[in-house]
Amino acid sequence: MAALDASSALFYFGHGAANALTSNGESLIDELDLKRLSGPVVAVACYAAQGLGQLATANSSSVTAFLGFDDEVGIPLKVPYPMGWAIVSGLRCLLTKSHDIGCAGHELRGAFDTARIDYKGNGAKYGMSPSDARTAWLFAKSNRFSVQIYGDYSVKL
Repeated sequence: MAALDASSALFYFGHGAANALTSNGESLIDELDLKRLSGPVVAVACYAAQGLGQLATANSSSVTAFLGFDDEVGIPLKVPYPMGWAIVSGLRCLLTKSHDIGCAGHELRGAFDTARIDYKGNGAKYGMSPSDARTAWLFAKSNRFSVQIYGDYSVKL
């Protein structure tokens, strides 16, 4: 984990819990690791913002901001593209346009709204049953409201 000590930002796409970023049920980054991090943290992982996000900016002066989700990140397995695109397009301003983490949070929320409308209007075109389409747009709606930012909204990479 020496790479954490030299990092200027952490981007994580995977699984999470309220108190850790995880893989195969094992903690990869937890409260003890937070002091080793610096700069912004972006965690596309279930529940990561619920506890870890708050702790990251409260207990570590070197973590400047934490963008994550405080609930499950719902992605329909049969038709994941609109949701995946929402995540990519939402983070684009932070990664490619030198915008701040507050912008990325705003863009993520908007992109999940777009995915919700897409699933609602085009579910049948994607081969989804009405029930699957409804579940997908409810995932998008939940994802939109699960986006949380802690710390300094004006942080850039």
